[in-house]
Amino acid sequence: MKYPSYPIMKESGVEWLREMPSHWGLSRLTDHVCLINGYPFDSDRFNHTDGIPLIRIRDLATCEPETRYSGPVVSSVIMDKGDVIIGMDGDFNVCWWSGGKALLNQRLCCLKPNKSINCRFMYYFLPVPLKAINDLTWFTTVKHLSSYDVLAIRFSYPPLPEQQSIAAFLDRKTQAIDAVIQKKERLIALLQEKRQALISQAVTKGLDAGAPMKDSGIEWLGEIPVHWEVKKVGYIATSIQTGPFGSQLHAEDYIEDGVPIVNPSNLKDGLIIPDYKCSIDEVFYLRLQRHSLCEGDIVFARRGEMGRCGLVTAKEIGWLCGTGSLRIRPDQTVCLPRYLNFLLTLKGIRDWLTLESVGSTMDNLNTGILSRLPTLLPPLVEQQAIIAFLGQKTQAIYKVIRKVENQLEKLREYRQTIISAAVTGNMDVREVVR
Repeated sequence: MKYPSYPIMKESGVEWLREMPSHWGLSRLTDHVCLINGYPFDSDRFNHTDGIPLIRIRDLATCEPETRYSGPVVSSVIMDKGDVIIGMDGDFNVCWWSGGKALLNQRLCCLKPNKSINCRFMYYFLPVPLKAINDLTWFTTVKHLSSYDVLAIRFSYPPLPEQQSIAAFLDRKTQAIDAVIQKKERLIALLQEKRQALISQAVTKGLDAGAPMKDSGIEWLGEIPVHWEVKKVGYIATSIQTGPFGSQLHAEDYIEDGVPIVNPSNLKDGLIIPDYKCSIDEVFYLRLQRHSLCEGDIVFARRGEMGRCGLVTAKEIGWLCGTGSLRIRPDQTVCLPRYLNFLLTLKGIRDWLTLESVGSTMDNLNTGILSRLPTLLPPLVEQQAIIAFLGQKTQAIYKVIRKVENQLEKLREYRQTIISAAVTGNMDVREVVR
């Protein structure tokens, strides 16, 4: 649907805003809100059952806090329905708080609007200037937003009744788009489940449904073909090596379009997804060359979510294992890399690693833990057959997933385009709401 434009526009004097409707005002956020910074609550009092809900920066994606706080209440940071919350680190995400009483943790701020601004209108327009700020801080080591940055935001705004109309239009429009997004996300989840079920069946039971079985001795594996062996990763790998120490490689060392770094964020569904902004120059690469990757290596995430891995193909030869990753180099005389890569994506592997991982604040693997990881070892001829079978089946599923993911990306872009156009006055939705 094509929406009309406002008949008369004027220059705003704000770079990210440019023009705005002639009857809209221009102001700084500080004139319309009361800003409250979060409080550093004692993490020893965090739990999942007792006390008041505590909003943490990790909750902004869903705006549904998973944590409660059972200690003394700090009344100055109590949130009410209609407050707008901003993450002060990372991507500066925005959340409209629709729940009841809750506490605001550190690294967040809350905006309580006064009568001059509609809270939903503010919720919709804030991501636009925050993205502009975010883009300017892309190459800093830590993106951090200050209270001054927030209050200094300049924005255009219509009269209050028009703010309410725009907010109502966006509520209705985004709800419809979100419903379609949710269906497509569910479809992707079902396809991924199907893909994972195929992999699990093939790499733990083989392709011969009539093969005699034996107890593997491992609860999550159950029965396996009688002629298969259970071996630890340390047995089937010629080497297991961590990426560079943190002191050897920092985010500020990254350049664009150099030698790519493979970090945990680049590992998805057994593949390496490149990010050419996270790369280093040739001089820096020579200092860290011992961490370069060969075809057939498997890069394994050693931080955060367990079980993320990716196979190094001919395209990634010479790329660098990142500081948050481990490199497994399989002995190809006993274990084919592509078979091992399929095996390492199993849920049972992830669960085992999670239980064995170390670190109090974040799951963290090391070479010792990974070397003890139990794996299944069929004869090489069966490994090749499994690779061929799964390569055909999973590739077909992956193509469908990629198609739906592309549709999702376009839907999210359309959603953001509609919001941005409405809150900046680039389209007139007043008649649409009536």
